[in-house]
Amino acid sequence: MPATDQSDSDPDYEPPATRRKQSDTVTLEVPRKGMLKGSAELAVRSKFSVRQQTAMTAQFIKLGGGSLKPFSLSASTAQRHRKSEIEERAMKIKNKFIEEMPEFLVLHWDAKVIKYENRQQLEERLAVVASIPTPNPKERFQFLGAPRMPDGTGASMLDVTAGILNEWSIQEGTILGLSVDTTASNTGWKSGSATLVERHLGKAKLWIPCRHHIGERHVTHANDEVRGKYDGKPTSAKLLHLDLNNVINVQ
Repeated sequence: MPATDQSDSDPDYEPPATRRKQSDTVTLEVPRKGMLKGSAELAVRSKFSVRQQTAMTAQFIKLGGGSLKPFSLSASTAQRHRKSEIEERAMKIKNKFIEEMPEFLVLHWDAKVIKYENRQQLEERLAVVASIPTPNPKERFQFLGAPRMPDGTGASMLDVTAGILNEWSIQEGTILGLSVDTTASNTGWKSGSATLVERHLGKAKLWIPCRHHIGERHVTHANDEVRGKYDGKPTSAKLLHLDLNNVINVQ
């Protein structure tokens, strides 16, 4: 009897799977009352306005052949969910910072006058930031807040700064230095905000004047002769890309 040819019956051979034609549509189930809440985080992160978020959500429903009547879509609902999302994310960021409190940080603050389009009255706010010496560039700065102030005096800045330090549980021993611009409201030896913050902390701290303003003070005439008339804007590439982590290395 002749031998049977089994060359075409390899047990390790697997024939290619037949590719099925995919449908042009998919079926999704979306919450009738949670569309704006579900898209709030993405809208805030992408800097969508309330109207843009509402219009984008409505267009998504229409593309799926759905009717807008069963859904709760309004600018006021979107604004409410966005506010709730921002507050929740801010609390998570704050709690994470407090749990992982850095060994050292530098405290920065600067006052700004804000003019809102829908308000006639100007508003004074103090932006407070903490810079942390760490190799991770995404963790070098932490925005702590920008509360309102009744005025731009050093005493008002102290009240705001002290409140933020207490809110974020930042102790005196954690603060390595203070970074402010060189205006009298910050550096005045009697009532400057940096002076008052030092008194509040009960210990002298390293002052790090803002490099943007440092040429405006006592040697202005010499700086003008060396680099020309100062126009109020930093022009040196080294100053524009100044990295505090490389200036003060506390490791």
